[in-house]
Amino acid sequence: METNISYKDSVFSDFSKITPQVFKNFSPEDLRGILSAGRYEELDANVRLSGDNGKKSLEGYLILEGSLAAYRNGMIIEEYKPGDFIGVAFLHSRALIECDLKTTEPVRLLAFDREQTLYFFRDKPEKLLKIFTINVVEAQQKHICSLYKRISSLMQITDID
Repeated sequence: METNISYKDSVFSDFSKITPQVFKNFSPEDLRGILSAGRYEELDANVRLSGDNGKKSLEGYLILEGSLAAYRNGMIIEEYKPGDFIGVAFLHSRALIECDLKTTEPVRLLAFDREQTLYFFRDKPEKLLKIFTINVVEAQQKHICSLYKRISSLMQITDID
């Protein structure tokens, strides 16, 4: 596995100021450890994101720079920006991401393989996995609320027509 530790150190210093939701309440040492478990990738614009070997995989993705979009049936269903974590439930479920992910501009990200990340948590106190799980639930709740607001606004637009 190829890593770029110096880049990850700068990522760590950036995220220690504004921590992504899924890593909220992690100590600086645990944050550095989990970021080190990720695989650093740089992708050009208009690149379809897929797991190793071109197959969908059991991974989560933390956007560091740039943006990408999730597509389903050719329509954008979600847009992601730096600090967003895609596939937050990847540790708790073997379900694959059920949409196509495509970069909308050049992207730098950390890809978290399910098995590698579980290995990271095996060496940590159980409390850290509980914190991560609570963070995942809160992130999913926030995402559901956002979807509800978007659906509500679309329904209001439809009622006006």
